Amino acid sequence: MSSIALFALLFAGQEIVVSAVEPRAADPWIQSVSARCGSETLRIEGYGAGRPLDRGVSLSTDGADVEGVHVADMAADLGHVSAAYRLEITCGRDDAFMVRINRGEAGMADAVRYEVASATIQGKALTSYSGMQPANASTFWFR
Repeated sequence: MSSIALFALLFAGQEIVVSAVEPRAADPWIQSVSARCGSETLRIEGYGAGRPLDRGVSLSTDGADVEGVHVADMAADLGHVSAAYRLEITCGRDDAFMVRINRGEAGMADAVRYEVASATIQGKALTSYSGMQPANASTFWFR
């Protein structure tokens, strides 16, 4: 017996309703890192591929946005969705956060471009930011 005939016998006299429901989109994952120096906590979230498309990178200390003339530059450098990041955060003098950004990003012909940047965050202010500088693989990978 064909499958159509079997199907017709099973559901004879029954109304069949077929509806399409689009599945709910998955919640985006957000890549984040936090560190504590003294009584303050620095949080960097939404960097690299780990961010919703409608939001950018967020830098905050104790829940307040970090301010400074180079915050947008640092956020843009952390916002490459095709890059892999390794962030190092240490405590400096007076509970300042010393941040080192290691970035590796595949380019044309599968060559990986490595870059590094450093920043100092004191309280709620980004007091210095170097911008991304050329580096090599040994600066990116853990030793």
